[in-house]
Amino acid sequence: MVNHASCEVAVEQAAAEGACPTWDITAESLLWVDTPNARVHRYQPITGVDVTMDLPQRVGAVRPRVRGGLVASLRDGIALIDSDDTRRWLVYWARPDAEPGMASVDPAGRLWAGSHAAAADATRWPATARSANDEAPAPMSALDPATAPAGAAGRGWLARIEPDGAASTPLNPAAEITGLGWSPDERSMYVVERGTRRVDVLTFDRPTGAGTDRRPLFEVADGPGEPSGLCVDAAGCLWVTIRGGAAIHRYTPAGALDRRIELPAVEPTGCCFGGFGFTDLYVTTATPATDSGLEQDGRLLVLPDLDVGLPDTLFLG
Repeated sequence: MVNHASCEVAVEQAAAEGACPTWDITAESLLWVDTPNARVHRYQPITGVDVTMDLPQRVGAVRPRVRGGLVASLRDGIALIDSDDTRRWLVYWARPDAEPGMASVDPAGRLWAGSHAAAADATRWPATARSANDEAPAPMSALDPATAPAGAAGRGWLARIEPDGAASTPLNPAAEITGLGWSPDERSMYVVERGTRRVDVLTFDRPTGAGTDRRPLFEVADGPGEPSGLCVDAAGCLWVTIRGGAAIHRYTPAGALDRRIELPAVEPTGCCFGGFGFTDLYVTTATPATDSGLEQDGRLLVLPDLDVGLPDTLFLG
């Protein structure tokens, strides 16, 4: 089942690893990152301008905050970036051989952030983090060493961070977490773990943030590629990027595939709805190691007027 849709290039400059798009309702713009280049992008559809900000460490994701500014998933932990560019640690783990992963905000305003083992040839970052002005780290919270996993052991984790910086690791150990989402009724949490070719669902408790009874919702068994980032629309359907498969799929809340859209980039990594009425689907992509023959690899794409999405929640910290 293949459904065609209009697909445009929103940002022409290719990213090495575009990831984790989120619509910032406070600024009517799209935030996304280029992880290896430690770069944050803010794309303004009205003007067509894409403004960038470079950080001192690789960045897995940024999310807007209720208080203004951003929260960032970095190599050594979770940082807060205020509107005046003041930067400080909210959670600091500095695990050796770890890489920053995706991050998302649950319906109650908590941040969920992944970290995973670095590739053997990945750039080694210093064990001691630096603040924005390259001085000693600012005051920070820390994960309990008894529960925080070691990236050097080749394992990753998914951390849940409260607005005050209290942190726990509900999924530990885990492979790289590439996608997270919540159902419109806030009772289900969706997780994509790299290498499983599945999207799993957990029963979600909004007051406590607990996710229980993890079980497969569906498997992407046919065709090349595997599920990566996802988002949920207003009808509760899941839009899932198929990295390595040059496509995005839509699944019903019951897990049935009901739409497949081919993309002009082989490695879509994440997606979110944005724009007026949340009808435009933005898709980040990565530049593959070898030429795929698809001309839009690494670009930020947009599928206008595709469906009706939901606004992303702001981090309460």
